[in-house]
Amino acid sequence: MDKILESEGIILLKSGEYYYLQYDGGELMVQIKRLPITESEAKTVIKNPELAYDIIIKHHNKGEYGLNI
Repeated sequence: MDKILESEGIILLKSGEYYYLQYDGGELMVQIKRLPITESEAKTVIKNPELAYDIIIKHHNKGEYGLNI
């Protein structure tokens, strides 16, 4: 898995043709999550890393939280 960029504790990763956002989803303790995202979303994050959090929230609103790492 390759790290594309890291900004404010959120890491954009690429594995083959798949993209992921890795972030701390814990409240009282660290709980690292890896959320699959689309290539379009990954391009958005590359252009403007501050939008990574908005993409995570969009997925949370759909009930998608990613895998625990």
